[in-house]
Amino acid sequence: GRSVALITDTEHVEGEYDQEVLSLIQGVDLFLYDTSYTEEEMIHKKGYGHSTWNHAIELARLAGARNVAFIHHSPLRTDAEMEVIDRLAMDQFPNAFSAREGQIFDIGLTLKEHIR
Repeated sequence: GRSVALITDTEHVEGEYDQEVLSLIQGVDLFLYDTSYTEEEMIHKKGYGHSTWNHAIELARLAGARNVAFIHHSPLRTDAEMEVIDRLAMDQFPNAFSAREGQIFDIGLTLKEHIR
């Protein structure tokens, strides 16, 4: 009775929303999205086939996804940078987080319920 959508190697076009992606993530409990870059990095990374955490949040909102996890992180990203991204993202979408290796997530719970 739960749903998960894994969307990777997808590059967004600023101001546009991929209708196929939106249909795949419509109302899912957990949406995992390729967020290799920040918005600032995307200026120099067009054509690499990846996206941003900001765009993941926009898609999650539009599709009514319950939780959004950021995956496929840039290998150059530090843990400290990931923590900043998490704080900024949670200010915009409370159930947004950066997925980490070995992490287990019960899709029957919200992120806040996991933190308790």
